[in-house]
Amino acid sequence: MNTNMNYMKMLRKIPKDRLCLIEDGISYTYGDIVRLAEKESRKLGKASPDSELSLSKAFPFSLFHGDSILEQLVLFFASEEAGKIPVILPKEIQVDDTFKERVQTAFSMLEDKEKICMGVCTSGSKGIPKIYFRTFESWADFFPVQNQIFGVKNDSRLFAHGSLSFTGNLNLYLAQFSVGASVIASNTFAPKHWLEQCEFQNADSIYLIPDKLFCLPRIAKKTYPAIKNIISGSQGFGKKEAALLKKIFPNAKITLYYGASELNYITYINGDEMTEETDLIGRAFPHVEIMIKNKEIFVTTDYHVSGITCPYTLSDTGYIDRNDMLHFTGRSDDIVNLHGRKVSTYRIEQTLSSLPGIREAAVLCDDSAHLQAFVTLNDSDHPDLTGELKQRLSSFEIPKRITILESMPHNDSGKISKKTLKRLYHL
Repeated sequence: MNTNMNYMKMLRKIPKDRLCLIEDGISYTYGDIVRLAEKESRKLGKASPDSELSLSKAFPFSLFHGDSILEQLVLFFASEEAGKIPVILPKEIQVDDTFKERVQTAFSMLEDKEKICMGVCTSGSKGIPKIYFRTFESWADFFPVQNQIFGVKNDSRLFAHGSLSFTGNLNLYLAQFSVGASVIASNTFAPKHWLEQCEFQNADSIYLIPDKLFCLPRIAKKTYPAIKNIISGSQGFGKKEAALLKKIFPNAKITLYYGASELNYITYINGDEMTEETDLIGRAFPHVEIMIKNKEIFVTTDYHVSGITCPYTLSDTGYIDRNDMLHFTGRSDDIVNLHGRKVSTYRIEQTLSSLPGIREAAVLCDDSAHLQAFVTLNDSDHPDLTGELKQRLSSFEIPKRITILESMPHNDSGKISKKTLKRLYHL
């Protein structure tokens, strides 16, 4: 692990009495978090906070899930303190010998092993875990750039929900901590409680992915003028959705980003720039270059994970318009072959999601090459979904079956878990 700088050392630079975290109403200063991490690190076998440990030749990783945000944070910092490489795992990842071997193999291929200070693990688009490793600089050197765009200052109080195995959450927590700001965290999915906590704990910023964020306008009974910044990513939305947010957060600057675990932040767009096009995901972040080749998005950045080279593609597709703004049109994994026709399930999902009354939508292809759609509703009333789709899509794009669910399964990042849908409905 990088012995020059890591996030535990970054934490120690902040005054001990500054507020670091409020988790479900309980407050912790930076000094509290450091003490908890130091205590936990002793269990992991480190003798002195300042001793320089070489990497274990056997297994230098600390793999864990954590039952709460506090536990995940403490274990993350404690692992660094103990000379280990922390990797916060999504709940669906089982730590067995096969998985450990996959982690070890991914690490063994790196040329900058001595600089690695953390790992990240994603479920993967096909349900196969992907493991990546980062140096301290690959995130921390970009914090000043993202903090300026997201409106993060040393007195910011950011509300967030969800596991830190989702790199979007972990990154924004660490970026807040880099300037001595505070995070108001919730472990439970309770939008009404979120709004209460934002008000009671004096939050001035909110970070939620769109599926969670748009729960708030549906249940809000008043406005929240103290919220100055709303940050969202991982899914797109447009002008109409931004207007819903402005009704309850009238003073908020809305920023939607496009990014990836492998590459960090790629593009962003502000709410007042949004249009009716929900595929518009904005301009490149500073120090990031984007190009399109055969409709595929390629990204060049110095802030990527170790072991990849740029230009790098996530196999996402899109185009750049005349204003140098990127539009996201889908992923290669979303393209299915139906009797000789290439069909984008992403396009069908976006069309379903645009219909009145639809909260979430997922489209899968079964073993018989038939499309199966799953939706959740905002209320009990909904349009004739097949009839509406016939007006907007080609006949071969219409799902054979549309199943209405009470709730959609999600992974730790908050995205719809298509792997779970496939298992539950034998697709």
